[in-house]
Amino acid sequence: LPRRSVKHPSILLQLLSTALMLGAAGCSRPVLRESAPLEILGREAVLDVTARDAPRIDSLASVLQGEMAGLRKVLDASNPDSEIRRVNRLAGSMSLPVSKTISQILILSRRANEASEGAFDLTLEPYLQIWGFRGGPVPDSPPMELLDAARSVLGMKHISQRVDMVGFDNEVVSISVDPVIEGYLADMCILKLRGSLVNNAMVRIGRAVRVLGSKSEAEAWRVTVPDPRGDGTGALGSLMLGGAKDRQAANSCHAFDQYVEGLEGRISWVMDPSTGLPATKTLYALVVASTAFEADALSYALVVRGVEGAPRLLARFPKCEALLIPADDPAQVWLTSGMRDLFTAEAGANLDLRDLMREEPPAPQPQPAPGETAPEGAVEGEAKPAEAKPVDARE
Repeated sequence: LPRRSVKHPSILLQLLSTALMLGAAGCSRPVLRESAPLEILGREAVLDVTARDAPRIDSLASVLQGEMAGLRKVLDASNPDSEIRRVNRLAGSMSLPVSKTISQILILSRRANEASEGAFDLTLEPYLQIWGFRGGPVPDSPPMELLDAARSVLGMKHISQRVDMVGFDNEVVSISVDPVIEGYLADMCILKLRGSLVNNAMVRIGRAVRVLGSKSEAEAWRVTVPDPRGDGTGALGSLMLGGAKDRQAANSCHAFDQYVEGLEGRISWVMDPSTGLPATKTLYALVVASTAFEADALSYALVVRGVEGAPRLLARFPKCEALLIPADDPAQVWLTSGMRDLFTAEAGANLDLRDLMREEPPAPQPQPAPGETAPEGAVEGEAKPAEAKPVDARE
């Protein structure tokens, strides 16, 4: 500096202060977000990552958003030109080539249908139409003649599938992916994140949750469970996910997520495939499983079967854990032993926690050697219980 400036030390202090401020501003780092909102097929969704992937969360969210947008023309039932609408319109008169997405959903749904002994079924769209969910009149009483006629031609057995060709054996059959679409989309998001070399993340789409890895080395992913007994603003508790393979996903089914008003009150969107009647036994079911699709399908089946039928159903899904709230006493919360380890009730939630037992699968029957007759009382094909194969959208 020129000699004369030394006579003014205040100027030096101002220069030094300004330099320090500029240096500090240049070295500061923006606060990194570990959570990003998404919009997937009209559903609110959230992507959560760990600090390691926070710098690229926006690009990851954009990848998921673009990938899921491509499924709108396939699965959006509100679009008359979507593939799901085309299949429902034409598959009853001819076999149609379908996309990998539709093929996967049908394969996974057939497995879930068989494992749940029919409690989960994708072909219930005609029942929803009969009960007024598609804009028609809401019947004053159960239209048993219509339901009986529909039941005789509905069911997954009426869908034929060979590689990428699908057909229905009658024109009444149509499929609705509403019961499993959120779970399927969450699983697809996780596959995309794996392809982007993400090791720890959580995706939430509606009620479906799917995780990768854990929140940290010492902490699992924790998910808040909304209280289904109220207006959805309160919490029932929280759920820990991650770590073990069978604890990677959670999904729930609420009997009145969708409903129409009847003369005697609300009519649930969850239909019992065996009767065509709305489910009335269970208000809510929450399931932890290896995939969100499997959790979606089983939670629907549990709302259909209720607490009484749950032990038999859960025996066929031995690696899944469940929580049920009956419709007649919403203070009761029934949990499997494994769910007790994962679920923490909210303080002040006023819950009556009860044990939800799981039936022991029957012991395998000895199989006769070639030429021998089966033991008396044995039924061919029932020697080994039909354990549910994990529902994995990668297959």
